[in-house]
Amino acid sequence: LSGSRSRESTLPGPACRNLTRAHARAAVHDRQVLFVLGGSSGAGKSAIRRFLLGEGAALVAGLRLRSHDFDEDGVPPDADSSWRQQTGAAWVQRALEYERLGEDLLLSANWPLGEILASPGADLLDGVAVCLVDCADPERVERLRARDHASYTDERIWDFVVFAAWQRLHHANPQWMPEVILDHWPEMVWQRWRSWLPGDPCWSVPVFDTSGEPVEASASRVAAWIREQSKARDRGELALRRGNW
Repeated sequence: LSGSRSRESTLPGPACRNLTRAHARAAVHDRQVLFVLGGSSGAGKSAIRRFLLGEGAALVAGLRLRSHDFDEDGVPPDADSSWRQQTGAAWVQRALEYERLGEDLLLSANWPLGEILASPGADLLDGVAVCLVDCADPERVERLRARDHASYTDERIWDFVVFAAWQRLHHANPQWMPEVILDHWPEMVWQRWRSWLPGDPCWSVPVFDTSGEPVEASASRVAAWIREQSKARDRGELALRRGNW
């Protein structure tokens, strides 16, 4: 991709736009995607991403993927929703940098779809694809306890369990308790999706339940999803493509 390629910010709209197939297919070969493996802590996001970097690299062979974890630079002791939203905006900028290199970004992140779409600059991304990595609550608790870190108190683990429950509903229904993420950082652009309703094609998030499943099985399913979304991008049919939301 040319680093001087001009970009136009899309106007916020109430729902996913229905473009003609001919228009959607125009200039799709140079478009990249921000892939987000979302979900609350303990679901298996990072384990899947690491497997795809190592033993399971063949599952995503041929794709130009940069791979990172949302928290890789550390999490401050006082991290809150405002910190998460500001950090998310920084990852959007990183994704835009990778676009200029012709590369997709695969990001494991406890980062809800509503925050991703409202991030400053998100409407400039060529494409966004988000899945929810989830697991049963008792298994999440055991996984987090197994990390054996002093900060993982029962109270903090409970917060992760509650946030997981909210995310299940949020990713199914954009109107479910949006106040959980609203009004924390004033730079967010919430109107991009606040009028969307359940069933909107731009709010379609597949769920990968990792409960009782070896990481290689979960990673295989996620890799298949990444390939499906890449093919949709190539056809100009990715739901969250620039200009379509």
